Amino acid sequence: MTALGMEGWFAPVGVPEFGPATVGRRPLYVPPRPELADNAMAALGVASADDALALTNCVMFAWFQRLDGRHTAAQVPAGSARRLFDAGMTIYLSQIQGFAGHERELAELFGVSADAAKVELFCNRPSAVTRAHFDPIDLVTVQLRGRKTWRIAPNTFAPDPYEPWATLERVPPTVRQYADGEPPARIPDDAVEFTLDPGAVLHVPRGYWHETVSDRDSMSLHLLLTPPTRLDAALAAVKNELVRDPFWRASAYDPRLSDGDLATLRDAVSRLDFHDLDPTVRDEHPVEPGDRFARAGQVSFGIEEVGADTTRVAVTFHGGKENRTTTVDMNGDYLPACGWIDRLPSGTVFDLADLLRQAPDLAKDEARQLIRLLLDARLVRREPTR
Repeated sequence: MTALGMEGWFAPVGVPEFGPATVGRRPLYVPPRPELADNAMAALGVASADDALALTNCVMFAWFQRLDGRHTAAQVPAGSARRLFDAGMTIYLSQIQGFAGHERELAELFGVSADAAKVELFCNRPSAVTRAHFDPIDLVTVQLRGRKTWRIAPNTFAPDPYEPWATLERVPPTVRQYADGEPPARIPDDAVEFTLDPGAVLHVPRGYWHETVSDRDSMSLHLLLTPPTRLDAALAAVKNELVRDPFWRASAYDPRLSDGDLATLRDAVSRLDFHDLDPTVRDEHPVEPGDRFARAGQVSFGIEEVGADTTRVAVTFHGGKENRTTTVDMNGDYLPACGWIDRLPSGTVFDLADLLRQAPDLAKDEARQLIRLLLDARLVRREPTR
């Protein structure tokens, strides 16, 4: 049971089905259920715009249109936010410290990193308008008070965007890399309209065009998910491989890459192995004399503490949503062997005999025990039997 009661938000489907089947893929509208809004407000501890504007330890923005029709936001102090709201301006609340637990729960529920899930509030005044734009996030909004009308449409101009853009704005070069054609001046003609009353739920997939208007005071809850992309995963994997090489860490005031640099880059990419990128991979087989192993990628090794009898080492796996560190207390006699393995280029294959040649003070059983420890910590991986 989630603190916000999300289990029933997407009825008739539950959260587990909503995630893979819908989020980021297609819109979803669930008609209003006043009890849903009441339960959400009770969980948030916010029952009105007055309650929201009384929150502390958060960031507040005035949300408004400029004279040229473009919309913008400006951070304002809490006291000013109250006065601006009373004067008819919409206020948007972000980084709400009291919602941190809800954000952690949201991240876990949808399988994103902790900083990729946000829980925010919009307090709209009558006639508040947000012009057509798209965002690089998946949005779930729940209407808490009043009414807000949304119009949404698929985005064929810049699908799967990496940054937001609104009509009337200049299209930045980074968006032009994947945008197609003339930038639209308004939301596409195939936009679908949804009027949200208290307890209504709307999912707007990442990149969808959307615009809103409020004909009365409105308060809505916004759950924002920044989805991981294959581009993020690929760039992180390549960086984790390159950062081990001092050549790539060196200062480069002239960052142009030569043919030789690109050849080195291609070699680094060729060392990436999908086994090293999967955080769920486990090797529970015993270490046998004829087994072959490889120095795994996406992993770092370091000494944390040297004691009288044992040394504590840390092995960090850098793949997946978040880094995962394994600490191991081992006999200090194992350190030369660990250091040799750590310095190997990713993907370098070796066997027990190679390890014993590098660490002749180890007995065969000790070498097997060390490999077992490093398999569990993911510093090495077992090579397939030929």
